[in-house]
Amino acid sequence: MIKSTWAIALATFRSAFRSKLSVVIFFFSLALFVAISLMTASSLNEDERLLKDLGLFLGSSLISFSMLALCAQTLYRDLERKSLFTLATKPISRSVIVWGKYIGLAMSTLLLTGLFGLVWYFLAWRLHIPFEFVMIKAWLLIWFEALIIGSVAMLFGSFSTPLVTSALAFGVMLIGRFADDIIRLQQRAINTEEPSMVLDLAKELLVIMPPLKLYNVSEQVVYRSPIPWAYVSKAGLTSWSYAAICLMMASLLFARRDLT
Repeated sequence: MIKSTWAIALATFRSAFRSKLSVVIFFFSLALFVAISLMTASSLNEDERLLKDLGLFLGSSLISFSMLALCAQTLYRDLERKSLFTLATKPISRSVIVWGKYIGLAMSTLLLTGLFGLVWYFLAWRLHIPFEFVMIKAWLLIWFEALIIGSVAMLFGSFSTPLVTSALAFGVMLIGRFADDIIRLQQRAINTEEPSMVLDLAKELLVIMPPLKLYNVSEQVVYRSPIPWAYVSKAGLTSWSYAAICLMMASLLFARRDLT
């Protein structure tokens, strides 16, 4: 079982990183980072703050969107290409397919995160910004966030089309990232006696939404607040636990899906 999962993961990793989507996202992000360097170079003593803040924001957004897009279409694309039918004829359970594909995409996203980090450090070196180890922790937290978003997309993708899956996963990402703002707006609506059904529903959904705010450390990085390894470990454990639950649910749903 482990051997089969690893084989599918490696095949998915190679396919994902050779795909046009990964190439386009990487070069698009590279262009954005270059634009950041030009903008920060023209700012007045704000180059370090801007590079950190905008770099982490763009890196987080692009890496999360790439993981979301890849996980949303991987199962459906293989169904269209009939490649899953070949696997279905072998003694491999569908849960192995789900886990293998997710692990492969997680590996490709880890490599993409590393490349983004190298680009960021290169720009920082060009702008004479000193090396700070805390940025490695920040990029690692970005990858942890992408793991959660990808697992949610894999869950929806186990029974739906890529378009619907992307929309649902994007909604989860928005609610998870802006959880604190949703709570504040909902509380303000109660205080002003202007209830909103949308805000009430969003607040109820926060119970099962991933705590993505945990992975946004831009403010700590910009103002040089310490980020202990205990915090990173807790965030990683939360990410892996949430992803594991989503993948177990995806495996159950995909096992009931008609492949014909």
